[in-house]
Amino acid sequence: LLLLLLLLYAYLTYITFFVDLGRYIVVKGKISPAGDNYKKKGLIEACHRLEMARLATENSDWISVDDWESQHPEWVETANVVRWEHLKII
Repeated sequence: LLLLLLLLYAYLTYITFFVDLGRYIVVKGKISPAGDNYKKKGLIEACHRLEMARLATENSDWISVDDWESQHPEWVETANVVRWEHLKII
């Protein structure tokens, strides 16, 4: 959970940087945990990471968690995850 909170902090720092440039307006944030076939050493099961992400964002009105990536039986490239999220908003 500490790692997830650190990642959320990094995410918010990154978003703040772009907003401070004055050229961007951030309207939504998404967290998409990778599936179990990501095969990173020490990574806990996707279902647990998904639940931690949901708990960490349950009080947020702009960051949400998407389980699409974590439900795939194979690893999903980041570009495909971004395309999926884009298709959901257009």
